[in-house]
Amino acid sequence: MSRPVDDHQCLDHILLLLRPKGSSDILRVLAPEEEKEEEKEVTLPSWRRNELQARLPALDKRVTSITLDVLEDAGLIRRAATAGATWSVTYALTSRGLNVWRLVRKMQMLAGEHGAELGAAIEEKAGGKARRP
Repeated sequence: MSRPVDDHQCLDHILLLLRPKGSSDILRVLAPEEEKEEEKEVTLPSWRRNELQARLPALDKRVTSITLDVLEDAGLIRRAATAGATWSVTYALTSRGLNVWRLVRKMQMLAGEHGAELGAAIEEKAGGKARRP
């Protein structure tokens, strides 16, 4: 029998998914460019593996592959393989992934508005006082 999961645990799980290098970058690349918040149905772009990697030049291929696997296992992205003359694999956000991306964007806006003061408070706390055990 499983324990019920509270809201704080769910938030922690989402934040842990965003922690690996490149997670938010991959979500950004897969998110629709001209998304309208009030629009319920959006067209989610899909990218072939090489196209996705080209849009993430700061990430090496191994890190990108590992992060794609983690995001896919969490249900934030989906991978589709298509047979043809050669196999083609594409990646796209799921509806859950789009919801998480919207939260990430809001956090980015908040960081832009309050990042300097939050950073200063953290540095002051870490530099000026000993940490509590």
